[in-house]
Amino acid sequence: MTVRRIACTFRPNIRRPLFVVGSPRSGTTFLGACLGRLPELSYHNEPAATMRACPLIHGGAWSPARGKRFYRSVTRWLMRLHLEGDLRFADKCPRHAMMIPFLRQTFADAQFVHLIRDGRDVATSLAEKQWLNLEPATGAAGTSPRKPANPARSFFWVETDRVDEFENTTVIHRCIWGWRRFTETALADLADLPGADHHELRYEDLARQPAREADRLLEFLNIGDSDSRAALHEALREVKTSSIGRWKAALTHEQLEQIHSEAGPLLDRLGYMEDDC
Repeated sequence: MTVRRIACTFRPNIRRPLFVVGSPRSGTTFLGACLGRLPELSYHNEPAATMRACPLIHGGAWSPARGKRFYRSVTRWLMRLHLEGDLRFADKCPRHAMMIPFLRQTFADAQFVHLIRDGRDVATSLAEKQWLNLEPATGAAGTSPRKPANPARSFFWVETDRVDEFENTTVIHRCIWGWRRFTETALADLADLPGADHHELRYEDLARQPAREADRLLEFLNIGDSDSRAALHEALREVKTSSIGRWKAALTHEQLEQIHSEAGPLLDRLGYMEDDC
């Protein structure tokens, strides 16, 4: 605790915030936690307030001006709460992959790290979590089954003209659908930003060459401190390679057909279809 840190509690630094984005189950939680070990960053994992605001802003229930005021206020309060007002704010939230233009309007100097992972592995992992299973769950004895989530709020990223299709398709289709929407949208929106403001990396590269990817991240973040470098290198060494290619044993031929029908062009564009065996 320093005098500067105490002073910045009253007026936190929200310049040059960092947002880690990507599809759910793409490895963003692991990457965010690794970046959170950097002493230069005030790291926050999926803040509940901004997560809940995303559908309201994306769907137009809130005006951009209201969303901007809310996000900037929440950012300041998070830094005050953690007594880290003198650090650089960093946030990991997959929903922000759908919010990049808004975030740039809210924080004009924001930077983004976009983590991409093979959509087939993502779909396999998502299906295991059952987050996209809209079937009513069987309740305990004497209770009513749980009702499905409301796609209009929980799944705000679904195209409005495909909501009925989303509700009535298979779980694996919804999973690859989500990967395509989050990945495609982030790629398109980040392409409009200067190169110095966004950094793309693959989970597969992170797993196979963590030291190289750590150095690339540090260069992007303009962090040269030797202790920080050691901290990130140590953190990224914990990455697991066992999850790469799990789809090959987990998915059926019919599921792969659905995946290719929904997201084949994007998988091919990203070079993943070359490993389609």
